Amino acid sequence: MRNYQQKIKSNIFIMAVFAIMLLGGGQLFGQTIRIASMAPQDSPWGRTLNRIAAEWHEISGGRITLQIYHGGVAGNEADVLRKIKINQLQGGVLTSSGMNSVTNKMLALSIPMQMRSKEEFLYVFDHVRPQLEASLREERLHVAGWTFGGWVYFFSRDPIESPESLRGSKLSVTPTEPDMQRAFQLMGYSPVPISTNEILTALNSGMVDSFFTSPLAAASFQFFAIANNMLNIPVAPFLGSVVISTRVWDR
Repeated sequence: MRNYQQKIKSNIFIMAVFAIMLLGGGQLFGQTIRIASMAPQDSPWGRTLNRIAAEWHEISGGRITLQIYHGGVAGNEADVLRKIKINQLQGGVLTSSGMNSVTNKMLALSIPMQMRSKEEFLYVFDHVRPQLEASLREERLHVAGWTFGGWVYFFSRDPIESPESLRGSKLSVTPTEPDMQRAFQLMGYSPVPISTNEILTALNSGMVDSFFTSPLAAASFQFFAIANNMLNIPVAPFLGSVVISTRVWDR
């Protein structure tokens, strides 16, 4: 797990620094860039974003300020995208779910149990990446960087031995992904639309009893404390991106 965390932190660090370096070259000195993330502040993602913000404030002599909104305080990913459009935010850290709500081309990478290895994922990603970035660009979002964070797995309150054993459970899915909901329904599951920042409450109340995410995210969001049974079969790649409003990027 430690190596996995280091890999995620390294990928996010490289991705975000790359974005800020380019932004710094775009005459953005003296401005505050507001970026929202669903990840808790004390998670590897949150700590890395805080470190980047501090380093760039120092490097720029205080002329660049990154204001990070952690832990979903700016809302779920749909809220973040809406706030970027009206310039309340200038960027956000998005998962596949957030990007799915912008372009259905993300489904090529997130259909459950479609890919079986990192090599398969990278092959498909190399082919669809230009289309994904072009689709996001049409929505005035520039992808500053991508990161592959391993794989998404099923988690449940009850022991699970196979994907079929989850078909009687209430499976949390993101409400902004109707195509994903239909995909699970066609496979015989009972999806329940729940935003990421509401899953913990839904697990406690019994509204849902299973979900799918990466092991690190399950631990960071404290979902694993309630649903601590993981099915060791990869569901889909755990893909993330930093997107910046073209209003800011193209200056």
